[in-house]
Amino acid sequence: PMAVGVTTDAYAVVPSVAAPAPTWPADQVKSIYSDAYAFAPASLNSYNEGWWDNPNMTQEAIGEDHYLHYNLYRNGMIGAQWAEVSVATMEKIHIDVFASANGSVTFRLICAGDPEAINGTKQTLNLVGGEWNSFDFDLADFNAAHNWTRLFQYAIEGYQAGGLVGEHISVDNIYFYRTSALVDDEAPANVSAE
Repeated sequence: PMAVGVTTDAYAVVPSVAAPAPTWPADQVKSIYSDAYAFAPASLNSYNEGWWDNPNMTQEAIGEDHYLHYNLYRNGMIGAQWAEVSVATMEKIHIDVFASANGSVTFRLICAGDPEAINGTKQTLNLVGGEWNSFDFDLADFNAAHNWTRLFQYAIEGYQAGGLVGEHISVDNIYFYRTSALVDDEAPANVSAE
């Protein structure tokens, strides 16, 4: 008899459990993608952006929880684009990422009208394969000169350098939040007593 070798992936291509459910109060959140919160931007243009290479993106679900699933090709950049939204009153951003292998990608936020030097500020996401990885960044971790009133894209890139070309990632719960509720200290206008 002839011996046959079988090679299997170390990790699943897709998650078997949903990403951790967000717990921030809705009045402290502006959501880009999450079933837990209402969508903040006025309109969504695309979650399937592939600016350097055509991505293969599908929206999948585990129970009632949806997530975005990407195949990573060659050296590329994937992301999402929506109508401009202000996150100027927000303090942090959260993102959950599942990867089919250990590796890293970079994550950046892009505001309309900002020069590339400002929009090029990136954060590294070191991913443990086979599980959801949760990241929270202060907006101050990105370039302070961002015009946060005109946010319209995020990009995930650098997966060639991070060893994830040909692998898969899933993304869920992308939202901005504050650590405290906004206080309305604006004086009332157009009020008259009867």
